[in-house]
Amino acid sequence: MIYPPEELKSLLDKCHAAGSTEERGDALECLCRFLFEKVDGVRFHARDLLNAKRSQEIDLSFWVATHSPLSFMPYVLLVEAKNRTDRVGSQEVNWFVSKLERRKLTHGILVAMNGISGSDKRGSHAWDVVIKAVHDGIRVVVLTREDLDSLSCADDLVRRIQDRVLHITMLA
Repeated sequence: MIYPPEELKSLLDKCHAAGSTEERGDALECLCRFLFEKVDGVRFHARDLLNAKRSQEIDLSFWVATHSPLSFMPYVLLVEAKNRTDRVGSQEVNWFVSKLERRKLTHGILVAMNGISGSDKRGSHAWDVVIKAVHDGIRVVVLTREDLDSLSCADDLVRRIQDRVLHITMLA
């Protein structure tokens, strides 16, 4: 499905222009919901959901049907949205990995508008956490502002996620 260009641009602009931390997070969560709901077989479930003990918040959760082009992902897909002015550090990436581990999920999406710290090629800083998670059977797919800016349809998003899964698997 093609993303309506004017709607996509408006959502991206809101992410770029948002002022407060809360506004930035809300804008990115809205954008992520818009992008993932356009993928065939992906249904939005909840936003800003707390676990039973109220110790972990899930930014976005989706249901992925078996006929979806994202069916290689778990049927419960968690998306963490970080619209920060700097790169996401290893502690926050590790916290997202912990959320996936506690739910026995094999994949999760981390949308970090300015990327994550370190280098994927050297496996340093936050990238070390991503690469080590693969050894434990967890793939954290990192999508950046550059990735989102280049999307024009849901197939682009699926291909980008597939490419990232391949990339982090080969790095491990």
